[in-house]
Amino acid sequence: MIRHIALVTWKAQATAEQRAATIKRMRSLPEHIETIRCYSVEENVGPDAANFDLAIVGEFDDTASYEAYRDHPEHQALFRESTQPILEARAGIQITR
Repeated sequence: MIRHIALVTWKAQATAEQRAATIKRMRSLPEHIETIRCYSVEENVGPDAANFDLAIVGEFDDTASYEAYRDHPEHQALFRESTQPILEARAGIQITR
């Protein structure tokens, strides 16, 4: 099992509407990508200003399944069209579970 964790910080000028639309689109990915076993997209609720704004956690059967998600046209379009324009910073890691 591969667990993918991504942390996102939005640009200061990202509007609430842009953020909400991007998160909604992120949450719809399991409907389009069959290799996703478990998927969570959650906003930071902590008071620490230095924290990231969003966490994405996905689980996949193996590395090939993760790569199919990573390279899937729906995921790539989401990143290019919705995420990247309002993205300040991103960190990611894949770990075994």
